[in-house]
Amino acid sequence: MYFKFGNKKSLTKVVVTSLLFSGIIATLSQCSGIDEKKLTEVVDAINREWVKNKDINEQIITNPELLNDRIDRDVDNAIEQYMKEEPQKSRMTDNEILNESKKYDTIQQQVIQEGIYYELPKDGSRAQDLLGPPMGIRLDAN
Repeated sequence: MYFKFGNKKSLTKVVVTSLLFSGIIATLSQCSGIDEKKLTEVVDAINREWVKNKDINEQIITNPELLNDRIDRDVDNAIEQYMKEEPQKSRMTDNEILNESKKYDTIQQQVIQEGIYYELPKDGSRAQDLLGPPMGIRLDAN
């Protein structure tokens, strides 16, 4: 026997909700000709943004395939958002630093030579007034 935190749902409610969810998606897919996976994405997006129905959310997070699809979408969206907001690309051009990098291993040399250096805009905080904005280096993912 174990103790479960949170709201306990009856097995009947879980099964009925699951059948309704999958049945509605399957029916809409057959009627519209739209792939079930795409319909599930749309329903999930609408539910997460506006409807916020806990039963629909639970259907997504308790089904490993639907959850993996949601995670893939979230990661893809985060990457897309990052690429939109990414600061201007800038490669290392300082010859002194490039020559100095020859004493490092191959991966470190690649980071120094091909790295994209960036500085984010200041956010107006006291810390950034004192220290400057966040800076970084990364390799182009493409």
